[in-house]
Formats: sequence, C-alpha cells, structure tokens
Amino acid sequence: MSKKFLAKIVLASVLAGGMNFLPAPNFEIGNFQVSVAHAATMQFSQPVEIGTIVYPPSKGINITNATYNTGKNIGKNLYENGVARWGDSKTGLYFYYDKYPAHFGGKDKNFSVNVMVAISINKIDNNKNFTLYLLQNDGNASFARSYILIGRLPDGKWVKFFDTTEIKKQYLGNTRDGLTNAYCKDDKIIIGYNNGDYRAPDKGEFRFKWDEAAQWFSVEQIKY
Repeated sequence: MSKKFLAKIVLASVLAGGMNFLPAPNFEIGNFQVSVAHAATMQFSQPVEIGTIVYPPSKGINITNATYNTGKNIGKNLYENGVARWGDSKTGLYFYYDKYPAHFGGKDKNFSVNVMVAISINKIDNNKNFTLYLLQNDGNASFARSYILIGRLPDGKWVKFFDTTEIKKQYLGNTRDGLTNAYCKDDKIIIGYNNGDYRAPDKGEFRFKWDEAAQWFSVEQIKY
C-alpha cells in the first residue's frame, strides 16, 4: 500500500470519528510530514481566589473584590440587600443577597446556595470554554467545610455540578468529616477528607473527573 493511499485512509477515519488514537505517530507523504493528534482533553488550572463573602456577627455581609455591587454600603466592605458580581456581565458570577438564603449563578437567578458563614470564591480556568467557580464554604462549629462547584456552560446555561455535603452523605454517611484544600490535576478536581478521629481514622479523597461523553463530572472515592 502506498504512503499516499494510507494517508487518505487515516484522514477519512479521523473525519468520520471512527478511530481513537494514542499519541499519534508521524508519517511522511513525499516531502511533507503529517501528524495525527487527539482532540484536546479537559485541562483544569489551579483554583484562584477572586473574592470572599463573610457573614459577621454584626449587621451586613462582608464582600471583597466584587467588580459590581448594588448593595447599601454600611461600613468597610460591609453591604446590605443587593447583588454583587465577580467578572463581566456575561460570564461573571452573581451573588444575590437581598434575602436569605443567598443565590448564586447568572442573571436568571436559577438556583440557590445556602451560605453558612464564609465563602471563598475560586475560579478554575480550563481549555474548554467553561466558566467554573469553586465555592469554599468554611462552615462553623456545627458544619464542616464544604465545596460547591457551579459554572456556566458554553451555551450560556448555569448549573451546579456538585456539592460535597451531598457527596459526603452518600459516600461517608455523614457531613462531619473535614475536607482539605481542593486542587486540580489534568481533568480532575481533587478534594481530600479526614474524620479527625485517631481511634478510627478515615482518610481519603474524592476525585471529580470531567466526563467528555456525559459533559458532566463523575466522582471517585479513594481511601488511604
């Protein structure tokens, strides 16, 4: 079989979606070198804090680094009854704090997230044009830290991908176990857990992996 004919077969298979390639070898056609490559898989950057929200013991809500805020300013970074936003008007994260519980999302206010005490707002960049925000809720004496991942899909729809409070109930049977700092590796968001009990230690991590076919995150529990 000639190299020219082989190249036509490979190219036709790629266009038809009929072949899955490992890192593709290069081959030559005359004086030209051709490389067949994968479609890029999801790659996440590390979470970067872009703002915070804290409910102090006194009046108001402490809101930092918002690019837009309609609330009434009653002190340094303290606001009442408004809407804040981090980012631009199209892909930015909106925080509606005109009533409790607060709502997070886009302009359509399409779902709510209960703010217990403090939230660190972390943006996760990626190579797939998804807008992702990881909310770190540090809880209080009654509630352990939790994470909520919300985002804007390329079609403009806002969704909640996961809430670790629900994940802990499902996998650990409780919501008390502490969570470690989240980090990203390739196409996964990884969050460790630890029950803090030296008599019966329970440690591990949850791996939230992007599933290209489902266009959603799968979850895997790894026990140490």
